[in-house]
Amino acid sequence: MPSLLLFLVSLAPMLLQEPVAQTSPLVSQASNPVFTDEQIERYVSAVSAIEKRRAEILRRAKNTNYWTATVQLANSTNRDICSLPANQQLGEIRNLCRELLEFSEQEIRRHGLTNREFNQITLAQQQDRQLQTRIQQRLMRLLLP
Repeated sequence: MPSLLLFLVSLAPMLLQEPVAQTSPLVSQASNPVFTDEQIERYVSAVSAIEKRRAEILRRAKNTNYWTATVQLANSTNRDICSLPANQQLGEIRNLCRELLEFSEQEIRRHGLTNREFNQITLAQQQDRQLQTRIQQRLMRLLLP
């Protein structure tokens, strides 16, 4: 389970394409995000699908000739591989990162969220233990038979 939550944290900068506005209808006057159970359900479903694809793409990336060099570059700049500038994503790694980004955006939309909503939930869960617990509980229900 922690790997999914770590993934959420790493995914936020990759998908953050719109600024998170303080005037969003999802943000209360106190600037504390309030998310419905339905939004959390959609978020968890999207995260689950994205995580499955991320694991598959990671497996493929590790089999490329560029994996070791790209990992070293990412580590030296303290970044995730897919958050490196495109010209630093070596060989097939760039295409795999693009594939993950496109798939992630499609899944977010397919589950009825905007990138902004997805990112708001991702960022909020990093600071809100109750929200983390809600997400973890729904992930457990989704992943366990």
